[in-house]
Amino acid sequence: MGPRPRGAQGAALYAQQWRGLWVKRALSARRDRLAVVTQLAVPVALVLLALWTRKASSAFPQEPALALSRCGRARAPARGRALL
Repeated sequence: MGPRPRGAQGAALYAQQWRGLWVKRALSARRDRLAVVTQLAVPVALVLLALWTRKASSAFPQEPALALSRCGRARAPARGRALL
């Protein structure tokens, strides 16, 4: 038996797989254009809706702003002990 033929390895294999994925995606997109439009339009529409909702909710603040202190983190009492 002679030596086995070897395929791509390392970065060449990674590049070959990456190119194969993009070719497959392009062929699929050419067959089903509505799916491509949907895959792009739905996430964009949901992000825009979220941004619009966030902007609309901040126009009517319902709670007062919290007061911040510069003295560091508050320490929690140890188990079974109360702070004096």
